[in-house]
Amino acid sequence: MSKKPPSCEEKITTDALKEDKKPNAPEAEKSPERMLLLDHATLVSVLSHETNGKMSSIVGFAEMGLKGKCDNPDHEFCFETILKSVSAISILIQNLLLHAKIGTEGVPINMKLGMLSNEINKVWNELLPLFTTKSVHFMRNFEVGRKHHYKNEPMFNFDPDTLEWVIRNLIHNALKFSPEEGTITATVRFIKQDGEEYAEVSVADEGVGIPEDELELIFEQFKKSSRTTEKSFGVGLNICKKVIEAHNGTIKATNNKEKGSTFTFTIPLLP
Repeated sequence: MSKKPPSCEEKITTDALKEDKKPNAPEAEKSPERMLLLDHATLVSVLSHETNGKMSSIVGFAEMGLKGKCDNPDHEFCFETILKSVSAISILIQNLLLHAKIGTEGVPINMKLGMLSNEINKVWNELLPLFTTKSVHFMRNFEVGRKHHYKNEPMFNFDPDTLEWVIRNLIHNALKFSPEEGTITATVRFIKQDGEEYAEVSVADEGVGIPEDELELIFEQFKKSSRTTEKSFGVGLNICKKVIEAHNGTIKATNNKEKGSTFTFTIPLLP
């Protein structure tokens, strides 16, 4: 991945590159005490605050490209910034809209017969440009039976839209915390507990990990890890928990022995 060239920094003078320096800008908005659910006005306010700087970056670099000012090696950094900003805005909008819907209607569940590996592959194809940009490797393990191959994966009923959303959120989070040339591993296993069959999906990264006293806290509404450096409204993992619980499952976070963390959710296999 290319590093930020000095020439690009000198050319961009918009507020976009200054937003991270604003002291305490989002904290009052993000305090859980101010409200339990996102109403329409709050949704608009949050979207405006969180997307303003990223949109300025996109516009600024696009204008530079049109004017021929993103020359080598600058152009690679310009397009990387645009790609990351667009992806971050997309994830934010998805998170807030689903959060608002859950707050008023509950988790939207529409069970369909399918395979979890298909949802992981969809997310992988969608996020491939970000993996390429950051030079992060992605491994998919489908541990099904003795052959450990996705072709032996059983089909069962789950809501593909919300589970795909959970998988996307977990993989995107892992990507944010992964170092360059790091590896993210998504694993699908099928296990038996007390005579019942379950699907277990885990996403492991090689990032900074999570403080032990925050492993459960991060699933609460408006909470996030103290090691998070990027701006976040703190609703993504809370939505993940609600979606998994709507599938009568569980989700947890653990730290890996060497480095990084692993998020694992388990849901029952419904015929």
